[in-house]
Amino acid sequence: MAADSPSTPATSSPAATPGPSGYACLDQEGGYAATGVCQLVVLKAVAVCRGNAPWLDYAVEPQGTPNTTVTLVWGDPSGPHSFTQANLPLSGSVLWPGTVVDAQGNVTDWPGWRLVNGQWVQGDDWNWVRPTVPVTFKVNPEATVTVTYPPEQAPCADPPRSEVLAEDSTAVLAATGTSDAGPVMLAAIGVLLLGSLLLGLRVIVRRRAAR
Repeated sequence: MAADSPSTPATSSPAATPGPSGYACLDQEGGYAATGVCQLVVLKAVAVCRGNAPWLDYAVEPQGTPNTTVTLVWGDPSGPHSFTQANLPLSGSVLWPGTVVDAQGNVTDWPGWRLVNGQWVQGDDWNWVRPTVPVTFKVNPEATVTVTYPPEQAPCADPPRSEVLAEDSTAVLAATGTSDAGPVMLAAIGVLLLGSLLLGLRVIVRRRAAR
């Protein structure tokens, strides 16, 4: 994981909305039902930008349980899409699912985008994690919140389309120059031939006049 650069909170994202989580839970170490009611409080669940990568900063506080790790389940496990990040600390940061980072910490893929023939195109297998997605924090008990992907104007939301467009424009211009070279050359040759023909006619007319 690359060193964190200054974070840019997704301030336009609505606050996470926790679901019901208060119920009796099991003491996993003792294997018996704990007395009282266990609950999990979600202290933070917010999208942030670190460099050009989208992250989720989170923090949870379990009550009535000795468990010290949390499992994040993105999406709906009973539905067509879900993604699990297990055995995490009770507070920390995780890359947004669908984000790919190389060994140098550079983002090489963003959720909802795919690279086709050197051009970024919208639509991939991670479309479902944006613009909003439910995330279930499981400690036993558990809580579900809805988190919002960074807005489009955020520096980490999408590929650097301005650079891609600039590269595409260069490529288009280069292709246009190559494809138009033939007609331009033929036009130039035509002008030269027409000039030579007119010059020849003038010489013939002068010779006839001299006679």
